Amino acid sequence: MSRRPILTLVIAGVLLSAGCGRYLRAEPVQDDAPFFVPPPVSEARSTEAPTSPPAPAAVQQAVQAPPKSQLEATSTPQIDIFAEDPFLPRSRYELKAELDYEAHRVEVEQKLTYVNRASVPLNELVLIVEPQRRAGAFRLEEIRWLDGTAVEDYSLEDGKLVIPLPAPLPSWKSLGIDLEFRLLVPSVGGTFGYSERQLNLGDWYPYAPIYRSGVGWLAHDPAAVGIGEHLTYDIADFEVELKLKNPPQDLILAASAPATISGDTYTYSVQGARNFTVSASPHYRMIEDETGRVPVRAYVFPEHISAGEAALEASSRALDLFSEVYGGVPRDSLSITEAEFADGMEYDGLYFLGWSYFDTYFGGPQNFLTTLAVHETAHLWWSGLVANDQAIEPWLDEALATQAEKLYFERYHPDLVDWWWEFRISLYEPQGFVNTSIYDHDGFRPYVNAAYLQGVAFLEEAREL
Repeated sequence: MSRRPILTLVIAGVLLSAGCGRYLRAEPVQDDAPFFVPPPVSEARSTEAPTSPPAPAAVQQAVQAPPKSQLEATSTPQIDIFAEDPFLPRSRYELKAELDYEAHRVEVEQKLTYVNRASVPLNELVLIVEPQRRAGAFRLEEIRWLDGTAVEDYSLEDGKLVIPLPAPLPSWKSLGIDLEFRLLVPSVGGTFGYSERQLNLGDWYPYAPIYRSGVGWLAHDPAAVGIGEHLTYDIADFEVELKLKNPPQDLILAASAPATISGDTYTYSVQGARNFTVSASPHYRMIEDETGRVPVRAYVFPEHISAGEAALEASSRALDLFSEVYGGVPRDSLSITEAEFADGMEYDGLYFLGWSYFDTYFGGPQNFLTTLAVHETAHLWWSGLVANDQAIEPWLDEALATQAEKLYFERYHPDLVDWWWEFRISLYEPQGFVNTSIYDHDGFRPYVNAAYLQGVAFLEEAREL
């Protein structure tokens, strides 16, 4: 009997049991819990709509709740739906931005239509503003309801914009907010920053994280030692218009989706995504592969063309395999972006891969360039299509993305499976508990050994069973 149906059933069981059990608890959330929880409902903050003052017209009621039969079929009272479902409405981000590459400045007008996909009314809206964590990087110019009235009594600190709502927002209803802000991209490199040869806009706009009924907003702080990912992303649609101001010659943009280009204006449209990311550089060389399930484009520096072709081939073949094993391809395209920072980082439709992996590539699949290209490609499914709380239960995407590397070698390089296991797993003598959070470790290596590598060992044992 084929292993694939068994693996599918085992992973489904793991996701359903481990993904929810940590939150279904009776004890109250402690003050030092690493996520933001809305204030408890009190007399002053009743879940019933107040009689006065009336809610402004910005609180919309246009989105209709799905039929009761659909809700019963797709959700339970305490578990929200994180994956895409064609019957459920989504939030929408409309971004009009002007990028001055040389000055490292971005001016943005943002319209957010937020849909409450939780099973409870919301008294406030929390938006993640990661650039605000960098001194001087984010300046909020204006925030309004859709009817033009100013939003009042909001707070903005520690990367969170908390907006009290004039009336509770019921399940499956929407509200609209307009924001204007400016970004001064810091010279720190990384996914939001600029370096000598590139400017990256990752997590660059205010966005709503996942709200989990019974827990609250999954709006985490970074780990003190800077390990792992702490952000959660609800599913949404994106319409982005990016205009270049005095761009340098040969400036190339890599993004989460292909652009429609008119002069210096780039227009993007993405449905059912977790985020939208852009990287710009006049030094990029773009190479592409359109022979697989979806087009894959690699944006690399001139000295790394051959390494870029290897990463391109690995991602394209991985997409073919994973679409067969996991089902479908979540995006219509994939962008690979060489980064002037260490390691790699996944976003929906785009991933960064550190320059050192390109620089040390000398041919063949026995290297970090190939394994990590496959790993980041697998994140289209694990944390992209199937979302998880990356701060509290990171193994639910990282272990699965690492195991995906083994599936790749089993299919395309079966003679190297043992090499892969020694190179990626055994060499580091992994130990620790699989289901630990990013806050449970005092260093990057112990975190990876537990969540990634011990996670793969567990998944492989489950697979054999």
